[in-house]
Amino acid sequence: MLEIEKNKSSIMPENVSEEIMNCNKSLTSLDHVSTSSVIQGAIFGCIIMFAFLGNLLVIVSVVRTKTLRRKYAYYFVVSLALADLLVSVGAMVFSAIKQIYDGYWFFGIVVCDIFNAMDVVFSTSSILHLFCISLYRWFQIVRCPENYHLYFTKMAVICIILSCWIISMIIAVVPIYTNIYTTQEFLETRLSCQCDFIVNRSYAVVSSSISFWIPTAGIIYFYYQITMCAIEKHRADIKHNIRRLTFSAGSVATQISAGNYSSGSQLMVESLAAEENSLQLKESPSGLSDTSNNRQTNIIRDNREGQRANTMRNDLRENINAAKTMLVILIVYIVCWAPFFITYLCDVFMENTVSGDWITFVFWLGYLNSAINPFIYAVKFKEFRPAFLDTLTCLGRAFKSSRIS
Repeated sequence: MLEIEKNKSSIMPENVSEEIMNCNKSLTSLDHVSTSSVIQGAIFGCIIMFAFLGNLLVIVSVVRTKTLRRKYAYYFVVSLALADLLVSVGAMVFSAIKQIYDGYWFFGIVVCDIFNAMDVVFSTSSILHLFCISLYRWFQIVRCPENYHLYFTKMAVICIILSCWIISMIIAVVPIYTNIYTTQEFLETRLSCQCDFIVNRSYAVVSSSISFWIPTAGIIYFYYQITMCAIEKHRADIKHNIRRLTFSAGSVATQISAGNYSSGSQLMVESLAAEENSLQLKESPSGLSDTSNNRQTNIIRDNREGQRANTMRNDLRENINAAKTMLVILIVYIVCWAPFFITYLCDVFMENTVSGDWITFVFWLGYLNSAINPFIYAVKFKEFRPAFLDTLTCLGRAFKSSRIS
């Protein structure tokens, strides 16, 4: 055993032994921190603060607002906000500290593994939640707008959310703690003062596929279908409005040309009177013929069907508007995360040819997505605005009362 250790130390590169000596030196001052590192720290701190406070505001607002709490779609939103909030606390903070100190890691190998696992879990969970939201909207608008609620019951939504978290944990915790995610060379030369996440090609392909490529392909497909449905709905509304205007214009023109525009008004009055008489006859126990009963039944059925159709159209229009908002979130999500995962694969297959500055940029560009989502909710979701305002008002009152006391 000792002989094996000696052989390992003899084949260890000289630069690694020098780095081990540097790791043993404690940092006694902050003089080595450059101005650029301070600027980066300020930018990272703003992103962390906005991500934490914004997602916390989303969670509290949905929990406090009954109208939002009753809709199962917002269960996904709350879980997504929780994932983004945990990204800010469990991943961004450690990543910012490491970046400010030029890659120096203060916390040891054990915390490094925890940090890497949390980073993968929370980021993957955030992306999978966006996939589930797009799936929900696809069922709601395209697949079965009349009875989608039969598929997405409360228990089904909770199970879907739990599956997002379980898949994220499996893809992160198991490979990291069994060391199947990396190379043997990295394990042999790993240092306690560095927290690099070096992966092998197999894990890079599998993890990026589950965390990004497959969910993104599904999201794009669902929103393509939703967009086509919205375009068809818009065209149908235009045709319906044109038909209604043409019919109304034709009726008025016919009445004017016949010289009986006032008689048309008289006919309307007579029809209203006839409807009132039929209602009065309905209240009386006798005097209704079979013909009038059938006519009245048909009128009631037509009215109910018309009301049901109007309700369905309004619900569909509301769902399409919500899907448009989610489309904005989708575009922001792709802009933020696609550069990172492209760089992630290129760095693995091109053997670390990507510059460190670019990796840092795309890394934090992905983190930025967790800070942007709450502001999209506040701007685009009308239901969120009063909930946000009410929550902020309550916080302001609590702050004032605490200062007075």
